[in-house]
Amino acid sequence: MNKLFCTNCSEPLDDDAKFCEGCGTKVEQAVSPISTQPPPVHYQPQPPPRQQPQHMQHQPSQYDTPQVRALIGNNADYYIRKFTEMERTKSNASWNWPAFLFNWIWMLYRGMSNNPMTWIMLALSVLATVLIYVGIGLVIGLGVAIVSGILGNAWYKKLIDQKIAQIKIQEQYYQK
Repeated sequence: MNKLFCTNCSEPLDDDAKFCEGCGTKVEQAVSPISTQPPPVHYQPQPPPRQQPQHMQHQPSQYDTPQVRALIGNNADYYIRKFTEMERTKSNASWNWPAFLFNWIWMLYRGMSNNPMTWIMLALSVLATVLIYVGIGLVIGLGVAIVSGILGNAWYKKLIDQKIAQIKIQEQYYQK
């Protein structure tokens, strides 16, 4: 005698069942006559879990400390992530939209008033504004924005590195 099994979950069915007791599938649509053995279940072997490449694995960052977070203030997660990536890739190029859009204003907001690049960018921005009617001002302004966008994170990282070094020197001085 052929026993009936649910085609959805392979649960054995009673001869007068209207629904599968295992999954609730309607019997008229789910029944298939087969031998007294339930249908074989074919399992696909699962590949071993993929490990991330070494360069993508989370590495503790020298920047992810409460002191650095306090130095950075707003958007600390963003800058810590950018600084860590710059350290890992050993590159100074890292895009920063606020630096691109607001260049010298962003630099002053981030405390880079002692950075000569802040004043160079300000001077070039003023020059670009003056020369905008000549046509070259737009090119100068766009150049300032692009350079600021590409190197802004590197300039800010340099400032944070300097402040970290100053803090370490002060800690060593007061520990004596």
